[in-house]
Amino acid sequence: MAIGSSLKTSGHDIDLGLVEASALLHDISKMECIGNGRDHAAMGRELLSRHGYPLVADVVGQHGSVVVDAQRPERRLSLGLDQGEAESGVMVLH
Repeated sequence: MAIGSSLKTSGHDIDLGLVEASALLHDISKMECIGNGRDHAAMGRELLSRHGYPLVADVVGQHGSVVVDAQRPERRLSLGLDQGEAESGVMVLH
């Protein structure tokens, strides 16, 4: 959240609630995907879209992706979610 807050403070149009929700939910389908081999980001996007959270679904669906449609800054912040976890062993709220 620190990076998102810094961006907001410096004048970027960023929805901190969307950043927080996306950070908390970005691995919502990871355990299921370990067993079935599917892409957990894509599966998380499908799940969140189905339950009426299209904006969060959009960010979750792009996290960890090498190519991101970065029209919104929340999408760019999602890139580091899995990398932060891999380095520290814990979920990092960027």
